[in-house]
Amino acid sequence: MMKKGEDKVRTIQICTRRRSVCDILVGCPLSQTGRLVRRRAAARRALVVSDTTVFPLYGRAVVRSLADAGVEVFAAKIRPGERSKTLAAAEEICGICSRRGLERTDIIVAVGGGVVSDLAGFVASIYLRGIAFAAVPTTLLAQVDAAIGGKTAVDLPWAKNVIGSFHQPRLVVVDPAALSTLPARQMRQGLAEVVKYGMIGDARLCARLERTDVLRHRSWLSGVVAACVRMKADIVARDEMELSGEREVLNFGHTLGHAIEIACLPRYTHGEAVALGMAGETWLAVRRGRCAPDVLERLVGLLRRLKLPWDISEIDLNAAAAHLKYDKKVRKGRLRFVLPEAVGRVRVGEEMDRNEAVRILREWPYERERRTCRAPKGDRPS
Repeated sequence: MMKKGEDKVRTIQICTRRRSVCDILVGCPLSQTGRLVRRRAAARRALVVSDTTVFPLYGRAVVRSLADAGVEVFAAKIRPGERSKTLAAAEEICGICSRRGLERTDIIVAVGGGVVSDLAGFVASIYLRGIAFAAVPTTLLAQVDAAIGGKTAVDLPWAKNVIGSFHQPRLVVVDPAALSTLPARQMRQGLAEVVKYGMIGDARLCARLERTDVLRHRSWLSGVVAACVRMKADIVARDEMELSGEREVLNFGHTLGHAIEIACLPRYTHGEAVALGMAGETWLAVRRGRCAPDVLERLVGLLRRLKLPWDISEIDLNAAAAHLKYDKKVRKGRLRFVLPEAVGRVRVGEEMDRNEAVRILREWPYERERRTCRAPKGDRPS
């Protein structure tokens, strides 16, 4: 029987080759988390991991939901931001799990954005060699990307997400109402990941973003979130651990974006860094003849419309380049990029020397004063 408030829930399931199953409920009120956890995990105890900003807004409600469902609940709160994604923070949360007596049949529940889901998922993957994990993402970026797919990680000071594991959540509760308290900047950084999905496989999604003011019409977002989740779920089901290369398409904008994010902390959020990364990597595609210049024009126009950063000339490329060599996708010292061929289509595994990539990025075609694009001479898509 369908509970009140669940009449518009979209259920998307990830079934991987390892036979792990993740149920993603888009449109489900987070107040249902406790009942759903009891049904899917049968845990007696739960540790809710959140940050100090999100916990008063939504963490307490999830704690109440779990307690009402008969689960003994504890909470761990971290400081907001990427700098909390460390081995030290993971060790501290593991200690809380141990002192509170969490067993292999118990569960960790992440309530928050991408930092929280990455960190809590990583702890769940290593504590007692792996316990159940559920996510209640409260940011747009986490709802469409970070909480979906089973990638968990912490950072090193000079490299992002290099200590991690694949650990699928049992359950992801995506409540659109949680976005009502999200500041505009956080909404925009989530839209950067939505743009990514459009660029890698859904040209119609890019077209919708070009003509719809999503920050004014937030009701439109539920369908967009479901579309992004469905796309990622399909990719992850076929290539969960990035062995065939198919999942690599999801890294568009992230090779350069991660380097920018770490080099410029705390200037850019993750989504803002990915926006810059997409712009830079599309310019690499233009210069290598993989796509026409108008693909870059269209992407830059969309990023500007969404008030996301796009101008690579504003980045300290020397600082970013120093972090590129630590990217997880480096093979035999060469960078691997996902480069667009058209809006809605990309190619994976484009290898490039770091010096070549930086040289091309220094030739960024937008003039600082007029912000107009200089078409590269002689470049045509192959």
